Amino acid sequence: YYEGNGIARVADAIVEGKSDEIGILLAGLIHHLRKDGISSISLRLHNMNPLLAQAQQLGFRYRDDATSTVIAYASPTSPFAPVVLEGKNWFMTVGDRDI
Repeated sequence: YYEGNGIARVADAIVEGKSDEIGILLAGLIHHLRKDGISSISLRLHNMNPLLAQAQQLGFRYRDDATSTVIAYASPTSPFAPVVLEGKNWFMTVGDRDI
């Protein structure tokens, strides 16, 4: 994450996807940032990201101001095409803007 003007913006998170571990990770982050005086935390997540459900349970709210789009291409003959072109396989965060 990075901070500025009292806001922490989570750029990336690596989790296995188990909801209890995700909840513990997010709760720990919230606790740490509150101790540091952060007033707001921003998570920019793809709508299929496994962090989303836990974030909502912890009080994060959806903001309808998305400014990012992902465009993917795979050759129709590629054995990876079904995986690459399936949106639920993409878990994008702000840290992925460089790809």
